[in-house]
Amino acid sequence: MRDARNQSLVLQRDVDTAQKAYEAALARQYVNKVESGARQTNVTILDSAAEPTFPSRPKVPLNIALGFFVGTLLGLAAVFLLEILDRRVRSDPDLDAVMLGMDLPMLGTLHTWHPTRLLGGDEPRALPSPA
Repeated sequence: MRDARNQSLVLQRDVDTAQKAYEAALARQYVNKVESGARQTNVTILDSAAEPTFPSRPKVPLNIALGFFVGTLLGLAAVFLLEILDRRVRSDPDLDAVMLGMDLPMLGTLHTWHPTRLLGGDEPRALPSPA
């Protein structure tokens, strides 16, 4: 009885080993089938691609024109903004507006200096030479 039990255990191990070998072979068959199918494609070329005659982007002349236009607008906006924010007095009307806002009297004004004209006349005169 002991010999029969030992023999049945050996046979059971042989069956398990054969079953595992069969499952490994079956898995390898599926892998091979999938790999062979991956090499075959179901794609066909309908129309071949043609190289364009000119690039669609970047559009250099348009970019240059837009850059020039936007740069000019930004430059003008910056100049006007700086001019508005500049609080210096440059003319008599500016000075009058500032003085009216502060309620201060104006003591006097300076006129444009013309060094080439005589004090009483309109005739031009040369400045003396420094030597």
